[in-house]
Amino acid sequence: MAYHSFLVEPISCHAWNKDRTQIAICPNNHEVHIYEKSGAKWTKVHELKEHNGQVTGIDWAPESNRIVTCGTDRNAYVWTLK
Repeated sequence: MAYHSFLVEPISCHAWNKDRTQIAICPNNHEVHIYEKSGAKWTKVHELKEHNGQVTGIDWAPESNRIVTCGTDRNAYVWTLK
């Protein structure tokens, strides 16, 4: 089993993309960070910062590659990564 620390603790939620080469994590605040794996290294490639309250849920659609987030601000956002 491999282990990687993203230097954010604790996280409130996370979701993997279809082939597990990217992960979306919330560092227990209003942001979502997207990391991408290249070899043995993980690199932050996006920061999603639209929520005004803590993000409480993340899901990653395997076919469309869209991410949905919801938070304590009572909003849900659908993200399309480019």
